[in-house]
Amino acid sequence: ANFAVCLLISLGSAILLIIDPPFLNRHILRGTASFFLGGALYYVTVYIVNHFYRLRYILYALTLALWTAVFFSFYIQDLVPIIKQMGIIGRIILEGFPHYVLFPLTICSLVLLEIGKGEIFKPLNWFGDISYSVYLLHFPLQLAIAILVSSSLISSDFYLINTAFVLFFAVLGLISYFTYKYFELPLQHILRTHFLLPRKVLQSAAISTKTKD
Repeated sequence: ANFAVCLLISLGSAILLIIDPPFLNRHILRGTASFFLGGALYYVTVYIVNHFYRLRYILYALTLALWTAVFFSFYIQDLVPIIKQMGIIGRIILEGFPHYVLFPLTICSLVLLEIGKGEIFKPLNWFGDISYSVYLLHFPLQLAIAILVSSSLISSDFYLINTAFVLFFAVLGLISYFTYKYFELPLQHILRTHFLLPRKVLQSAAISTKTKD
């Protein structure tokens, strides 16, 4: 799909989110909107790199200003009630701002920053490596904690502890790291060794035979 198709599908899903018809699942719509927005953002980022790379500092400044506004609204003065008073316009802003302005600008700025400064995010590669394990294990870990709380093995006030959120992600990250290192990586090696390499060898042999013929 090209830029136009990705953008149209994403915007169409976002419009349906705002309309909120009862026969459509909001989670699926949100996922569709975000997925195809990512595709559109790829084309935009490539275009900026090829034609407007010198303007990257403007994007950096804009992204920083928007995040400052977000932190201001979250920690100092909540702007959401004011925006909600704007009716449908306010709803469009609340739905569209994070997904179509803040997050795309942030991702684009980070990509441009890495292109300009080299592999400055390489020390964080491990987080990307364990992301699939985090995705698979976060719910079982939540379920395990809920079972422990319901069994009175953990205090029912656990969820109200300020450090509980940090502790949860620390444990999740640790489990995900060991799962990736001792399960996912060996499994990848087995699959590549026994399935992908033989296929590549057969393809090379077929190409070589055709060349000789």
